[in-house]
Amino acid sequence: MSSDIYSKPDLSHKVRYNRRAEEYRTECIYEGTYDMVGSHNIFQPQEEERHQNQIQNQPAVKKQAVRSATLCKTVLCIVAIAVILILNIYLTVDLNKLKYSYNQQLQELLANNTQLQRSHNQLTDDLKQLKNMTEANNSQLQSSYEMLSKNYSLLKDEVKELKDTIKGKCPDQWKRFGCSCYFKSTQWKSWSESRKDCQERGADLVIINTEEEQTFVAELSMNGESWIGLMGQWIQWKSDYQWQWVDGSPLTQSFWETRWPKTYSNWQYATMFQGKWKNSYNSNTKNWICEK
Repeated sequence: MSSDIYSKPDLSHKVRYNRRAEEYRTECIYEGTYDMVGSHNIFQPQEEERHQNQIQNQPAVKKQAVRSATLCKTVLCIVAIAVILILNIYLTVDLNKLKYSYNQQLQELLANNTQLQRSHNQLTDDLKQLKNMTEANNSQLQSSYEMLSKNYSLLKDEVKELKDTIKGKCPDQWKRFGCSCYFKSTQWKSWSESRKDCQERGADLVIINTEEEQTFVAELSMNGESWIGLMGQWIQWKSDYQWQWVDGSPLTQSFWETRWPKTYSNWQYATMFQGKWKNSYNSNTKNWICEK
């Protein structure tokens, strides 16, 4: 019986086997083990030997495919590792660049912050100086204002005293307005003779500088037409008069009657009539008003 056990099997006979068992056996061969459950071997020695012979007799093409698949897996693993290493290098470089850029920006910010702090301190000092100067100037201005107010009060008192002193010095038949005395004549004379009469009285024909004075003189001349101290020079190329007062000052504010003065070359002298001015010949006789 022992000779039958160790004799070579007859491969010419057809042997039935379970396909699933064969597939499982093949997988076990590739994995390097025959143990399915625990350490028990499900194959008989004859079957195991037969299976080894079948594997050895497999085609070379199938073996080459297995080797190629293994090689591809190895290459893919190497490529993946290389890619990971390259990415790691790039990421490390980028990280270093970011760190360097961050440090540079941080240094710039610190430098700017220092500069801003210095500027802030300088502005604070300037503000304190300006505040001190302003307080000093305000104090000085306050003192100047108080002094001017005091001087103004003194001048006001002096003017009042002067007015009170002058007030009683207007001669008889003269009327006071402001700081001047006015005389209204009752006679009739030409403009030149009227002015001569005023000069003999230590005065001159009235000069009107303000609207208030115009109102006062108009009231003096209410009942007639009176000469005033305004004379004009006829300008031929302008066809108009160049008016000035008897003291040589130019006419700045006028109170002419509507459509007056008339543009006649000999009408060079002004009169007051019903609160307005007119112009007339020198030879015409009228009342006059003196001022001193």
